[in-house]
Amino acid sequence: MSFNFSIFSEINDSEIDVFIYSDVDISALKILYSNCIRIGNIDNSNIHVATIHPDLWFGGLYSLFSHCLSVVPRRPTYSLMFFEEGQIMKKSLTSEVSEFESDEDLEHFFKETCKFKNISLFSICKFIDLSTLKSRWSIRYNDITNTSILRNNKIDSLINI
Repeated sequence: MSFNFSIFSEINDSEIDVFIYSDVDISALKILYSNCIRIGNIDNSNIHVATIHPDLWFGGLYSLFSHCLSVVPRRPTYSLMFFEEGQIMKKSLTSEVSEFESDEDLEHFFKETCKFKNISLFSICKFIDLSTLKSRWSIRYNDITNTSILRNNKIDSLINI
C-alpha cells in the first residue's frame, strides 16, 4: 500500500505544534508544564481567585494522566495528521475546557472517564478561591481516541489483569 504524501507540501513546518508523549521522549511534558504556567497567568488580574503554581502539584498529578496522555499541543487550536483509508488526513481541533470542583472530581475524570482513551492535553490549571479557600481545576483537552485505539486499549486491559 502506498500513500500520497503530496499533502506535506501544503503544510508549513511552523504549523506543526503537537508533541507526542512517550517514555522515549518526554518533551511533551515540558510543553504541557509550560502551557500550565502560561494559561494559569492569563486571568489572574484580581485577588478573588489565584492560580496555584504547577511546581506544587504537577509531579503528583502526573500518575493520574500519564496512562491516557497521547499528545500535547503547543497551542489550544491545532491540527493532527493521520492515515485513513490510504490517504493522509488533517483534522483541526480546538481544545475543550472542562472544570472540576475538587481534586476527587479531577481524579475521577482521569481514572474513569479517560480509562481507555487517548487524549490531547493542552493545559491543566489549579485555582484557589481566596474568599472560600476552595480549589478547583480547569483543563483544556480533546479526546482523540479512534475506535481501533479504544478496542486495543480495552483488550490490553483485559490481558493485563
